[in-house]
Amino acid sequence: MTSSSRSRPTRAGSVRSQPVRSKRLSLSTSPIRLWAEDAVGYRPDDDVPEWQRTVLMSVVAVGAMLVCALTIWGLNRGELPRVPQNTKSMLRLDDFTRYADRAARNTMPAFLALPGDLGVVSADGSTINAIDENQLRNVFCTPSLAVLVREEFPGYYERMPDDQLERAVLKKHPEYRDRMCALPAWVEGTAHDIIKYEMRPLPPFRQSVLLWSLLAVCGYVITTLNVYYRLLVPLASEGHAHAHA
Repeated sequence: MTSSSRSRPTRAGSVRSQPVRSKRLSLSTSPIRLWAEDAVGYRPDDDVPEWQRTVLMSVVAVGAMLVCALTIWGLNRGELPRVPQNTKSMLRLDDFTRYADRAARNTMPAFLALPGDLGVVSADGSTINAIDENQLRNVFCTPSLAVLVREEFPGYYERMPDDQLERAVLKKHPEYRDRMCALPAWVEGTAHDIIKYEMRPLPPFRQSVLLWSLLAVCGYVITTLNVYYRLLVPLASEGHAHAHA
């Protein structure tokens, strides 16, 4: 009687001395935690070696950072919509020609040589469309109305003084007052619509990028934990059961 009563505390003491993790499912009543456990397939992982748990935490941490970085990089490879509001600089052909040196016979070559992209603003001013530079290489633009008229009608007004020619043209054709270029009919837009522009760079941490990065990281973590709890943990439990059979 005395020996058996002494042996029981000894056996209990040996059991208590072993590090035992949770042998049961979570008893939490929080619906959020219960939903999270169901989402990752949570189950007790006492039979998984400690070093494998450490590897799991490393894989989750490093993988989450890589997924976040790759998502941000991928979403920042594009560009902002090509609209006037997203440009950091924009110069219109008619403004460039209007303030050019009046001694310059044709301002188009200098305009095409400017840095930036070539485009044409839509009629409603909402978008910027691409335009082939080759369509404009032979277009003539000048700040002088007299020079423009002589270019459009060669050989007719060579002997007429510039000021007299301009007065005569504006009297009969007032629409020539703001005309700077002799644009062919197939060129889209007017000299006011044709622009040289530079786009603003994409903000690296805009709201949409942060949202997609968060979703990508959550998806990676949930997938990794599902593989761990639904595949590796049952395998470890079966191996532990066979070892003690």
